[in-house]
Amino acid sequence: EVAYRAIAWCWLLWILRDTPWKGDLRAKLTASLEAHALHVERYLSTYYSPNTHLTGEALGLFYVGTVLPGSRHAPRWRTTGSAILETWLDRQVHPDGVYFEQASQYHRYTTEIYLHYKLLADSTGWEISDRVREVLGRLFDVLRSLVCGGGRIPLIGDDDGGLLLPLDHRPPDDVRALLLAGAVVLERPDLIFGVDAPPTLAYWLCGTEETDRMTRMISVSPGWRDMYFADGGVAILRDGWGPEDAIAVIDAGPHGALSCAHSH
Repeated sequence: EVAYRAIAWCWLLWILRDTPWKGDLRAKLTASLEAHALHVERYLSTYYSPNTHLTGEALGLFYVGTVLPGSRHAPRWRTTGSAILETWLDRQVHPDGVYFEQASQYHRYTTEIYLHYKLLADSTGWEISDRVREVLGRLFDVLRSLVCGGGRIPLIGDDDGGLLLPLDHRPPDDVRALLLAGAVVLERPDLIFGVDAPPTLAYWLCGTEETDRMTRMISVSPGWRDMYFADGGVAILRDGWGPEDAIAVIDAGPHGALSCAHSH
């Protein structure tokens, strides 16, 4: 929670960077944001809940270290956050792209976390591994496969109803906007769900020009239909990619990692 609040404050400070601030309000916010990062760094969820808790905390450190370059802690926060995200990527995501806790909403969380990481790293010249793009693409493959005609994914496992950063007002199981953002970042029009995918999230994350360029491209359906993600044990049967086509999702995998915390 502390890391997610820090991320929201980073966006606030960046959006209002040229705004005249009253008194010492900006200095107070900056000092509090540093306190957020120091707290997150001290109490990392390495041993308790090393799942989206840990990767979300790592992303928070990477954000604060990026947005507060004047802080003496900033280089360490960026390095620490990046190292965790890189190290835990293959631990938390199966080779087929299914998130290791076997819960669709936490799969979405993880996709958002690594999407933000890639965008922030690319825009600031921070070098990330090729694995990030590769695994991020697989995470999106799973989401695209799970989507039904209404643009929503089934609620497999727990769902806390949260979003990493609520830049739009979509329900948490509606992944059309997230898929569009992924299509822009990964340059994959096959990820776009229909012509009515809400662009707000992609506008905020990727910019209006790149998003509009992607949405103007000819619609392309994924190069697969029925799919079995063997490592995660998720099977999808679908009649097609149209809004009226039927889809069946079968959770045939093991209970999720970490004492089956989020899987049912």
